[in-house]
Amino acid sequence: AAAPATEQPASRETHAVRDYLELEGFNPRIDSDGDICFNYEGVTMVLLFDLQDAENIRLTTVIEQLPPKEVTTTAVWAIAHEVTQAFKFVKIVLLKSGHVLASVEMIAPRPSSVIPCLERAAAALAAATAAYRKRRADRPSE
Repeated sequence: AAAPATEQPASRETHAVRDYLELEGFNPRIDSDGDICFNYEGVTMVLLFDLQDAENIRLTTVIEQLPPKEVTTTAVWAIAHEVTQAFKFVKIVLLKSGHVLASVEMIAPRPSSVIPCLERAAAALAAATAAYRKRRADRPSE
């Protein structure tokens, strides 16, 4: 039998980021992996902390779950590429599972170091998510 999953304790640094988001009114919560979940402009975002590389911090959201037949659709890939090109530091990623993610990757010496740029990253992520959704609505299944 597999060992039960253990919760990752949130660090003092993670709590500092959560406290900042709370002060800014984002109502964040720390999940069982020690990552921070919050909403920004109607988009649910997760601030992921890499246990293997503490300086790699990623802000991400799931945009949609594609039906299996659409995972390889050229139009979806083209839209992801267009939005990634337009927003520069936001990447739209399509996973084999069909999940479409938007992600901002940051390198920082410690989690709390992202605080000065966190709201800008969240705004860019929300805007890229909206742009992707608009393009998909305009071209649903080419």
